[in-house]
Amino acid sequence: MASSSTRRSKRTRKGKETVNEAEDAPHVRPSVEEQLDQRRFFTHSHQMENYAADFYTRSVIPPKIMNFDSFTGSGLFFQQQLLFQGLSQFLTLEGPYYPDLIKVFYSNLKISANGYLLTEVNRRKIRFKPTDWLNVANLKYDGQKLCYSTIPDDFPYDRDMALATMVIPDLEGGQGVLTVGCLNINDRLLHYIIVHMLTPRPGNFARLLHEDIFMIWVLKNNIVILVCM
Repeated sequence: MASSSTRRSKRTRKGKETVNEAEDAPHVRPSVEEQLDQRRFFTHSHQMENYAADFYTRSVIPPKIMNFDSFTGSGLFFQQQLLFQGLSQFLTLEGPYYPDLIKVFYSNLKISANGYLLTEVNRRKIRFKPTDWLNVANLKYDGQKLCYSTIPDDFPYDRDMALATMVIPDLEGGQGVLTVGCLNINDRLLHYIIVHMLTPRPGNFARLLHEDIFMIWVLKNNIVILVCM
């Protein structure tokens, strides 16, 4: 005698049997080999060879996200200098990302004569204009284009005087003055934002470079700068 739990097949109005729910074809998932086969990301073999040689073993640094609300009522004011530069949306950008595709993006990346970023990911061509980036990050192409190596002669910046306003008084003139540990808390947090988010570097985060001192000074003095590119 059949068990009462056995499903009975459904019938159509014409009496024909339909497939039981238990007999429905399962969703076909790609095999492990197919998932690990990264050839699907590339159109040409030379693209894959370049990726394998220069990008496959690289690590993708997880992005840093700033939460401005967490500093409300903290007594800190460094975040106000970032807001003045219009960086709130850029510093709070958040979303899913896929390390393999990021590496493919950079392995195929080229820059056109007119400044467009050209690449190909998963066999799809991508053209990225500077205005696209400005729109995504809600940035404006304005302000002064400044960098430490090209400071104008008439620019009112003095490295020693700038550093003196950043260093904890007890450590001023000490041996550790070229590390972030010598900075007051607001300038130290500005340094963190600079080296991890605005102009990220792969390591040596504790070093206080001349370029870092200049950038902190610019932000503290509310000098509108071009930070988008």
